[in-house]
Amino acid sequence: MLRILFIFLICLSAGFSCVKPALKEEIPVAEYKDFEVFNTSDGEGDAILTIGYEDGDGDLFIKDVQNEGPNVVFSIYIYDETTKKFKVFIKPNTIPGVNIVDSSFISVSVKEPADGYYKGKSIKGDIKLPLNQFRPNPEAKIFYYRGYLMDTDWNMSNIVTTPTFTVDF
Repeated sequence: MLRILFIFLICLSAGFSCVKPALKEEIPVAEYKDFEVFNTSDGEGDAILTIGYEDGDGDLFIKDVQNEGPNVVFSIYIYDETTKKFKVFIKPNTIPGVNIVDSSFISVSVKEPADGYYKGKSIKGDIKLPLNQFRPNPEAKIFYYRGYLMDTDWNMSNIVTTPTFTVDF
């Protein structure tokens, strides 16, 4: 009987030693998970970008979408056939007579779930970003995304770079 109890305790301690402890850092950690593209009838396509996150103090999400800035920010880099290099997509200047150069950002405000229940707690999960227009134009066939997450204390996560994607439509 003592031998069975001893074996049980060894198995129990081995099981708990394999569990990764929760992140205690205030700075969020992000990672690329998945990118799904759906060809639509208009030929533009839709996509879903999935980003994994972990935040030690649970303040990654915002409370008020209208008054707080975006907490998920990504830029798109498009392959330029002429230079054979990737370039960040720059919005065309739409104001006559004004020379404005601005990269095009995908910025999303993700609201906190459960009315703030997770604030102050270690959180981990996935953010699925639906992208109705996942590229600036149909000529952009080869591209990738690069971005970060920002919590409510202005702590910026690590930079996430997706793999390079190629679409044929």
